[in-house]
Amino acid sequence: MGTWQDGYVIDVPYSAGFYRELAPSYLHMLAVLLGMQPPAPVDHEFTYCELGCGRGLGPLLLAAANPLGRFYGYDFNAEQIAPARALAERAGLVNVHFGTDSFASLATGAGGPAPASFDLIVLHGVYSWVGEENRRHALRFLRDRLKPGGMIYVSYNCMPGWAAFTPVRRLLRELVIRRRGRTDESALAARAFVDQLAARGASYFSADASIGGYLVQLGERDGSYLAHEYLNEHWDAFYHLDVAREMAEAQLGYVGSATVSDNVVSLSASPEIAAMFAGADPGMAETIKDFSVNRRFRRDLFAREPERLSPAQFLAELGRIRFMLAVEPAGATTKLMTAAGELAANEAIAQPVLERMKKGSAGVAEMLALPALAALPPELLAQTLSLLVESGQLHPMQEGIAGHRTSQTLNDLLIEEAQGDNAVHFLAAPALGSAVYVGRAEQLILLAMCELGSESVIVLRDQVWAWIKARDQRVLKDGNLLEGEADNVAEVERRVGQFLDQRLPLLRQLGVLKG
Repeated sequence: MGTWQDGYVIDVPYSAGFYRELAPSYLHMLAVLLGMQPPAPVDHEFTYCELGCGRGLGPLLLAAANPLGRFYGYDFNAEQIAPARALAERAGLVNVHFGTDSFASLATGAGGPAPASFDLIVLHGVYSWVGEENRRHALRFLRDRLKPGGMIYVSYNCMPGWAAFTPVRRLLRELVIRRRGRTDESALAARAFVDQLAARGASYFSADASIGGYLVQLGERDGSYLAHEYLNEHWDAFYHLDVAREMAEAQLGYVGSATVSDNVVSLSASPEIAAMFAGADPGMAETIKDFSVNRRFRRDLFAREPERLSPAQFLAELGRIRFMLAVEPAGATTKLMTAAGELAANEAIAQPVLERMKKGSAGVAEMLALPALAALPPELLAQTLSLLVESGQLHPMQEGIAGHRTSQTLNDLLIEEAQGDNAVHFLAAPALGSAVYVGRAEQLILLAMCELGSESVIVLRDQVWAWIKARDQRVLKDGNLLEGEADNVAEVERRVGQFLDQRLPLLRQLGVLKG
């Protein structure tokens, strides 16, 4: 019998990522938009589980930002889980538990302490990276441990978008297993071999124009990412129909995509193609949409016995959600970057919304009270809001816990590590019930502010540059490393000033830092 780690890369750590779609507040909003009673009201206690949590950053940040939730993260790799446990203990996070239980032990109930059932269970990517046996164990866990009305998030590589590149993935894998050494180093060597093969005229790479784009993307990734994303023994790109059938066997029904724009038919298919799946069953409709856009990654939501909202209930639940800006006010725009590409929002709706949001958080009723939106159907406002959220400009918020103590403690610990570690680029944002991207340069500025007790541009510039210089590093500008010290110092000064003027007020508003 295979183990959970059977064929999985374990000699190099997985990257410490965070994915906003996994946040309870985000999933709450998605459930409402899809006409479903939210499975985990964020103002009440709820239970949350992530299977295959990697280095555990997601459960850590979410536990810090959601004190009413109880979070459980499982990953078989004990070396990845141990630092997460230690960080949770140092931060005083008592509402997060990490386990190294296999899918098999979780499915049989032989794992460590955990609730009998969960409101939310998430699997990000891992469904594509384990073999059939472990997928069966995972499905049994989902069947037995999800509450009625609960929701599943599962993301996976999908067809037909991966069809052209799957042979290259196989070639990379075969090259790596024939080479001794660390998997991340072997991954880089395998990528170089593939690049040479393409450069020397191998016909496969010129037969499909999309292959070149894939190779460019590979060249932008480090060895650890390549190892975990492409080089596991078990690697599959699924058709949505197959995943939906497996979930149905676990008594789970498809309710929609966690990528908002994927649920808007006009953004996933032309009118001519949309007419072809009118009246089709949901699985076939999704499959035709996948072919329409050549999709290669899906973020699916499934539920057990979902309670559907009536029109009146939909408006009531939508009215309970408050939204706030998640970007600096100067960066708010009606040009929306979404999974469907860059979209031009409906100016007549989006512009008044953004202007109102610059003054502070607001709910749907407050927005509909704006003169420019007074006659607008709530459903149209909801669609614009959801696309503004997908573009990263707005986010559903949580009220009353922005100053939660353990989130500040965890953020302080993560910022401390930034001086010598470039691995973690996210901090807890309790006002959102989620986390936000804060790069290493910004974290170094925050660390200098904390240690020096100063918000002087010159004082912070000198400290940040001293840390960078001590590690024999330089500053990157426009994709190039700056050479002379004067140029480096000038660029650090510019970034510090910009951070203090624009970014710092937003981070305080989001609860990332104390006000």
